[in-house]
Amino acid sequence: AYDRFYKGDIAEQLVASVRAQGGLFTREDLANWQVRIEEPVKTTYKGIDVY
Repeated sequence: AYDRFYKGDIAEQLVASVRAQGGLFTREDLANWQVRIEEPVKTTYKGIDVY
């Protein structure tokens, strides 16, 4: 499923739809996308952790 969405037939359909509406999205954009996990911003308000 991952390869279909980011590199395969689903990617092709998604990009075609975006481009038809004037978008600049490319198949390379999808193929090169990577998850970046970061620490969330956190503060304390009245003794409660808020993210």
